Amino acid sequence: MKKKLLSIFIPIIMMAVVALGVILPTSLADRKEAANNNATYAEDTGASTADKSKKGGAIFLAEGVSYTMKGGKIEGKKKKYGGAVYVSKDATFTLDGGTITGCQAKYGGAIYVANGGHCIIKSGTVNLNKSESGPAIYVETGGDLQVIEGDIDNNLQEDWPVVAVVSEDTIEVGQKEKGIQLHYLYLGTYPQTYVGDELNDTLESWYTSTTPAKVQDYVNKAYSDATGNKNRTFTSYKYIDGKLYARGTSYRNSNGSSYTYKDNSTVKATGETAWFKVEPIKWIVLNYEEYQEGKPLEILAEELITSNIQFNKSTSDGNDWNNSWIRSWLNNEFINSAFNSEEKDAIQSVHLKNNITSGYAQSPDNTHYWPVDKETDDKIYLFTYYELSSSERGNLLGGYSNASYRVCSPTDYALSNYSSVAISSGYYTNNNRLGTTDWWLRSGGENKSRAMRVTNGGSIDSFGTVAYSDRGIRPALRLAL
Repeated sequence: MKKKLLSIFIPIIMMAVVALGVILPTSLADRKEAANNNATYAEDTGASTADKSKKGGAIFLAEGVSYTMKGGKIEGKKKKYGGAVYVSKDATFTLDGGTITGCQAKYGGAIYVANGGHCIIKSGTVNLNKSESGPAIYVETGGDLQVIEGDIDNNLQEDWPVVAVVSEDTIEVGQKEKGIQLHYLYLGTYPQTYVGDELNDTLESWYTSTTPAKVQDYVNKAYSDATGNKNRTFTSYKYIDGKLYARGTSYRNSNGSSYTYKDNSTVKATGETAWFKVEPIKWIVLNYEEYQEGKPLEILAEELITSNIQFNKSTSDGNDWNNSWIRSWLNNEFINSAFNSEEKDAIQSVHLKNNITSGYAQSPDNTHYWPVDKETDDKIYLFTYYELSSSERGNLLGGYSNASYRVCSPTDYALSNYSSVAISSGYYTNNNRLGTTDWWLRSGGENKSRAMRVTNGGSIDSFGTVAYSDRGIRPALRLAL
């Protein structure tokens, strides 16, 4: 099954890349001129020391390794450095037949050659690859490229990066050995995994010993996960390793003294400083077949991204989605902290029908329970009871009777934002921790003080009030093609 790419539609520049030598442009103007002159870039982007996971969509050549590709095809791969191939220091990649096509990267849509690396094109084809910065073959200062024969043409450079790629692979969603296989993608970033006690101490020491002005230079964005309580706002900083880590004060569930992060360390107690990795958000694709036919993707976060977001601040505020605290948080604080401008532009505004009290089990066609004046237009939303229990939409996550498909685990970050977790072998979810938790729906419950939830066992009910803090947030959205 071939990957399908989701990108923002903008004009593209067709660019032939035939590098007979290496040049060293030093400015943006020089780099643009280099591209127009069909030359490779030659500069240091930092890829030589970057995380290995960001290098080489199909082939990663470690230091000193030589490899010759004599045939076949590498297609549709994606990495930050070298969409298809990454060539490390003292490594040699030789293309002597075959095709590299449809790959993409920020640098080197097809091939990235690091300082001290070697690339030889004897024969074969390199075409229709995309890069955000530079041509299909990107050579760092100190690397070299030899083109003897071969077709290196029709490579594309886009001014904006590709937003998301739907994986060829699938993951199991739901209770272990009872789940369903769904496609997935990564979009946006958010604090997720605890860094571990050792790195937590290292980061805190760095933070407290660095001058305020210097620390300010590293500020990226804030993640406010409470109803106006700034004492529990996490802020991310770029550490000296070049990665983003979010720092804040843990707010552990009152029943959580035995809770652990994924590395089995104890969840930080309320008031203790905790650091988390800011990582890509993993989403499951709910309408893959429709997407193949050209319709917008509908995706749902695989894990609960956070907790401590009440449906409304108090029971007197009611359970209407259209004026709820949770809706406001999702479409303001969350969307602005999780996505960059290109990603936000790709998220489609969706017209939603919303029920009033006691109408959650009624059809949305019944305007008495789903009145027109309660309809909203949102980019980020939660599902309704009806969407998860009715067959009308193709049984999202399996329909009402398949509770095992709906169980969901919290991130480490959510556990430090008051998420509860039920730890039981029966609730184990594939890809995640041992244990699951409740997550909010946007449906009003049986009276105005209640809203619907999916329980830690996957059932759906309206127990509890809109002011509960320990239910998780599992956002959904649609990406326009």
